[in-house]
Amino acid sequence: MKKIITTVAMLFALIGELSNTYAQTAYITNSCDSTVSVIDVTTNTVTTTIAVGHGPWGVSVSTDGSKVYVTNVNDNKISVINTTTNTVTATITVGSAPIETAVSPDGSKAYVANYNAYPAGTVSVINTATNTISATIKVGLNPEGIAVSPDGSKIYVASNEYDSVSVINSATNTVSKSIKVGINPISFGNFISIYPNINDTICSAHYTIVPSSTPHLYYVTDSVTGVPPFKYLWEWGDGTHDTIAYPSHTYSVAGSYTICFTITDSTGCTSTYCNSSYLSKTLSSMIYVDVVPVVPTGINEKGLTNQIKVFPNPVTEEIQVISNQCSVNSVEIYNILGEKIYSLPITDNRSPASQAKRGEPITINCSSFAKGVYFITLTAEEGKAVKKFVKE
Repeated sequence: MKKIITTVAMLFALIGELSNTYAQTAYITNSCDSTVSVIDVTTNTVTTTIAVGHGPWGVSVSTDGSKVYVTNVNDNKISVINTTTNTVTATITVGSAPIETAVSPDGSKAYVANYNAYPAGTVSVINTATNTISATIKVGLNPEGIAVSPDGSKIYVASNEYDSVSVINSATNTVSKSIKVGINPISFGNFISIYPNINDTICSAHYTIVPSSTPHLYYVTDSVTGVPPFKYLWEWGDGTHDTIAYPSHTYSVAGSYTICFTITDSTGCTSTYCNSSYLSKTLSSMIYVDVVPVVPTGINEKGLTNQIKVFPNPVTEEIQVISNQCSVNSVEIYNILGEKIYSLPITDNRSPASQAKRGEPITINCSSFAKGVYFITLTAEEGKAVKKFVKE
């Protein structure tokens, strides 16, 4: 992952190779010799020089740090530089005298202010996936400075000749407002702004602890966002851990415990959540924690769950569910990702769920299920019960 620093004045850009470090590479446009100098800022030396178009001026960086966009004022083009190889991989024709550029937070678009477009200034919208122009937006005359709001919903363009700032709605690519400012506005900023890699924010881990009506029994439900598949780590605070999505844990030693939950998604994004309200166990108590996709409900969840029998467990072909005393209204099965893969509502008196309501066994074919841990959830008039089983 990379951290990127880019100047709002668009004269140079800095790129960091690691998410926990400051920028390590600077890209400097040399407008009179049509090149970009690449500087290693850790040694303050020029590592390479890249030939681009005529009159290079503005610079912006993609949110993942993989591309640098350079405006070439004198030939109406944008040079796209691959930061791994430091070579120009694409050249895009835009409007007249492109002077500054900015990339959207999600990296999908690059916006270019075309300074000499007439009779109105324009902003070219580049689709960064295809390196093509997806829209051209009319703004005030002689647009120069350009910036994108953190959520990507607005683009701000300083129009030098009109003494104004045009506010563009990125969803419609239209100017929603023109703001009168001082004489000859040029740019925006702090001049140097830090943009985190988009991968730093796309995943998250969270969980909620819910005490049941049964003493010393707690249910935990997790909430995960990111790009599946996920890797899981439950740290129980007593020196032990589990690496499946829905484990169970028993605390047998007296003490106070904080549970930490960590996920890593397929992109390498990692998130950790630790609950600030810890569990306390006295010498005489025993604490049980069940991580479940759905929290059981009812007057006595553990008592209700004990009325449900699932066998065989582990299962290879078919599993049977028997409810001894409760009236089952529906059956659902979840995988360890929390995805519902099976649902059985009551449809008529001959349905399996209706049979269960009369105390007859439900037979479910699990032969097509992948090997792993599953949760079967039964909704009854008395509440909701959850049982865990393993498919071999």
